Amino acid sequence: MLGAFPEGGIWSPDTPLDAIRFASWKNLLLEAPKFLIIFLLVMISALMDASSLELAIKQDIDPNRELKAAGLSNMLCGVLGGFLGTASISATKINANLGAHFRYVGLVATLVILAVLFVGVDAIVYMPKFTVAGLLFYIGIEFMRERLVDTWQRVSPTDYLTIAVVFLMVAGVGFMEGFITGLAMGLVFFIAAYSRLPVVKFISDGTSPFQ
Repeated sequence: MLGAFPEGGIWSPDTPLDAIRFASWKNLLLEAPKFLIIFLLVMISALMDASSLELAIKQDIDPNRELKAAGLSNMLCGVLGGFLGTASISATKINANLGAHFRYVGLVATLVILAVLFVGVDAIVYMPKFTVAGLLFYIGIEFMRERLVDTWQRVSPTDYLTIAVVFLMVAGVGFMEGFITGLAMGLVFFIAAYSRLPVVKFISDGTSPFQ
């Protein structure tokens, strides 16, 4: 579960400073147009995660609040030399299932991450590996049950076929391949269903009501 980590803290104040000091500003300016695409992708991802969380925990979520939280956290993460990210659906889901509806869960997770960054992997080396492995296994089984079993009677056959194919593609090939396959199947089924709608909705000869 734990790989080869350097001794001591992983993060230091020199990490973001070195990134600024040795950055190729000319290349960054050339890549500036792509930054807008990254912003849009993160925004769309945050909104999609918010929608998924609503379905997962069966509660209404304020998308504006989620966007603000994602923006502020990513700004802080970028300043400290981190990566972009959004809310964790799996972690939120398991907390909801366990009844942990309070902020201390996020605070404890933050403290553990900070301990690893500043102290090193020794901060969690004594954590039982079977606990982490079992937790990941439980999350995977829970999502498979919800998406592949519980949805059998709730969605149309074409929608379920899309879900099953995407699951097999992601598990057997890769995430991007599964995403593209699901998007393509969704478009094909949408066009096929839309083409069956009647072109003419109302008929009238001017002397009688619409029929």
